[in-house]
Amino acid sequence: GEELGMTNIPLDISQYADVEILNLYKARRAAGYSHESIMESIYARGRDNARTPMQWDESANAGFSDCPAEKLYLPVCPEWTPASSYPEYLEWKQAYEAGKASTTARGSITVESQEKDEASILNHSRRLIALRKAHPALWADSRFIPVFDEARPYPMIYLRSNGSESLMVVLNPTDKSRSVNIGETLAAAGLEDLRSVSDGELYVPEVLLSSGRYTLRVQKGQKLSIGPASAVVIRL
Repeated sequence: GEELGMTNIPLDISQYADVEILNLYKARRAAGYSHESIMESIYARGRDNARTPMQWDESANAGFSDCPAEKLYLPVCPEWTPASSYPEYLEWKQAYEAGKASTTARGSITVESQEKDEASILNHSRRLIALRKAHPALWADSRFIPVFDEARPYPMIYLRSNGSESLMVVLNPTDKSRSVNIGETLAAAGLEDLRSVSDGELYVPEVLLSSGRYTLRVQKGQKLSIGPASAVVIRL
């Protein structure tokens, strides 16, 4: 479900089936941890978070199954309710058991709704998969070259290269715009030989895929400006 942006689910400890989680809960309770602190850790790291029903459409049980909701291995993620925390989930569960709430999926995190939206996480995931298939530099046996400047940790940059093709991936997970000079970055890392053109030629990097906002000024030393929460894949 991560290709849709599905979220973690807050559950009661009695609803978990993951043996690792159940053993962790017992061990930490025996060690004196509070129920609340253990559950916060489980919500953040528990594997059952990724085992809720796939959200296909807006029908009952998110289109995953036509069985009664209580028969599901885990319930549909309560993002379709106001629940964003464990106490809110308990309120939703009580309302559901009283017949005042349903497991109907309503929102944008379904295959049905994202199929129609070119800007959706689902369609962007498909573009990423297609990019990887089309470029051997992104395959598992290609080089992974992190480029790190301790003085300027953002944007995050790494290169992938198979000898005949090199790609630069630039990621900005911050809430501020960032910039990088592609030529200077390659030179500082001793990676100028990864460019696809020889000295003296106009170097024009090609943007293969992006998300968010960016601008690329070729005549300004190949300066890339990248917006908050944005990413760019460039062929060198």
